Amino acid sequence: LLLLLALVVRQPGYRVAATLAALLFTGYFWLPFIPWEALRRRLYGAAPRDPARAPLRVMTANLLKSNGDGHEIAAAIAREDPDVVALQELRPQHVQALREDLAERYPYQELFPGQVSEGLGLLTRIPLAAHEIVPGEPGGNPTQIARLTVGNRETWLVNVHSRIPELLVRPLLGLSLPYD
Repeated sequence: LLLLLALVVRQPGYRVAATLAALLFTGYFWLPFIPWEALRRRLYGAAPRDPARAPLRVMTANLLKSNGDGHEIAAAIAREDPDVVALQELRPQHVQALREDLAERYPYQELFPGQVSEGLGLLTRIPLAAHEIVPGEPGGNPTQIARLTVGNRETWLVNVHSRIPELLVRPLLGLSLPYD
C-alpha cells in the first residue's frame, strides 16, 4: 500500500518518504521470517558442528506411584532416546526393571527409590561430575542435584518433585475425597 502511495504521489519528497516507510515496514515485519540459516547453508554449505554447542536431550518422567510396570517405563524411555532422564515418584519395583533394561544405554544411573512419591532418579549417557541428594523438609520430597559436562560446558541438573499441601480430606463439589 505504501509503495502504491509512493508511485501515485507527485512530489519527490513525499515519494521518498513513502518509499522509505514501505521499506522500513517490510523490513520490520518480514525480515524475521526469512530463513537466514537455510540460505547461509545453501550458499556456503553446512558449517562444521561446534562441540561446545552440542545439543543435550533431556526427558523428565513422573512415573506415577501406582504404576508398577517398570519394563514399560524403560521401553518408553528407550523409544524417546534422550541423553539424560530425570525420574520422579521412583519406586523400588521400577529400579530393577530400569537397571535391567537400560544399563547399556544409560551406564550412569543414580536411582533413589521411595515408598510413596519421594523417589528420584537420573539416567544418563554422560558421566556425572558431581551428584547429591538434598533431603526435603519433614513431609517434603528430597531434591536431586547433578553436574555434568556437555561439550566443554558445565551443566547443572536439578530434579525435584514438589508435594501438594497436606490435606487429610478435600471437599470437591460437596464430596469428600481422601488425600493420599
